[in-house]
Amino acid sequence: MWSFGTLVYECLHGRPAFDGETLPALSLQIRRVVHRPFAPALSHAATALMRACLVREPMMRAGPRQMSLLYLKEWGRATTRGEG
Repeated sequence: MWSFGTLVYECLHGRPAFDGETLPALSLQIRRVVHRPFAPALSHAATALMRACLVREPMMRAGPRQMSLLYLKEWGRATTRGEG
C-alpha cells in the first residue's frame, strides 16, 4: 500500500512525494513520512486515499479491504454532492 500511495501522489502532483538533496536526506524524509504537502485543489477522496497509504507503520496502513471501504465512502460522498 505504501508504494501505491507514492504512485498516486506522483500521478496527481506530477512529482515525487518525497524530495531530498542527498540520498541520506531523502531516506530520512521517507522514514519519518515527511512528504510534500498535498495540493489544495485535490479532492478529499484523493487526499484520504494517500493519507491511508502513507502511514509509517505497515500494520497501521490501510489494506485492500479498508481501501475498498474508503473508496465506497468517498464515492458516495461525491455522488451526493453531484461530483461522481
